Order: sequence, then C-alpha cells, then structure tokens
Amino acid sequence: MDYVNRARLKILGHMEEIPASDVETLSKLEDNTYRATIERGFLIHVSAFDWNCPQHITPRYTEEDIEKAISHITAENEQLKKQLADLNSEA
Repeated sequence: MDYVNRARLKILGHMEEIPASDVETLSKLEDNTYRATIERGFLIHVSAFDWNCPQHITPRYTEEDIEKAISHITAENEQLKKQLADLNSEA
C-alpha cells in the first residue's frame, strides 16, 4: 500500500511450501546478515496483479512529510513570534 501516492498493488498467486528436506532451495533463501536458521520457505507463483483505483485510498503522510510541507509556515511563525517579543520589550 502506498498511501502518499494512493496506490495499492493486489497480487494473486499460488503458494508452494519449500520443506526442510529441500536444503538446496532453502539455502538460496538465506540472508547472510541474519543469524536464524532457515527451516522452511515459501515460493509464490504470481498468476495476476493489478494496481487499484486510488478513489477510496485515503492519503497518509509521515511526520517528516508533514514537517517538510509546513516548514515555511513554521519559519514564518517563529519570525512573527520574535517580532512580537521585540515589540513587547520596547513597550
């Protein structure tokens, strides 16, 4: 799900379980940076996929996205607070 771009990928496939006895295939699934022993795996044979219509996907944003979008407003707010403090100190 990509909330920012309002996109959703749907995948239709058939799963195949890789049993513990198939050591050769399981070794291909291993990640050298992860210490766990692979006991079994799954392969998904994709039959179809589709990108959904964005009409009913509500956009969602990260805190970083929002901060970037309102950074100019935040900067202006700080500047106005400083000006107000300066005016109050003169009075």
